[in-house]
Amino acid sequence: MLTPPIYASITARGTISIPAPMRRRLHLDQPGAQVAITLRPDNVMELRPCLPTPSDAAPRWEEAIAASNPPIHIPTDEEIDEWLARTSPQSGS
Repeated sequence: MLTPPIYASITARGTISIPAPMRRRLHLDQPGAQVAITLRPDNVMELRPCLPTPSDAAPRWEEAIAASNPPIHIPTDEEIDEWLARTSPQSGS
């Protein structure tokens, strides 16, 4: 069942707060939980919960990433900031 939209503010650094009831329902209140963000061709942004990986599974994930074809690159915060600076419209234009 689709829930009605909830509007969240975005800070100057791009931080979005996910309401507590949604975080609890999706287990995003667990330490290490993350959200995968995908921008679709129709400009719809999808957020998908990613739960923390148990520490004993980490070596298996590292092997899977190393063996992937094409290789998977997980961008750093600095790379994301650089990409945003290159692709965002200039303010005041």
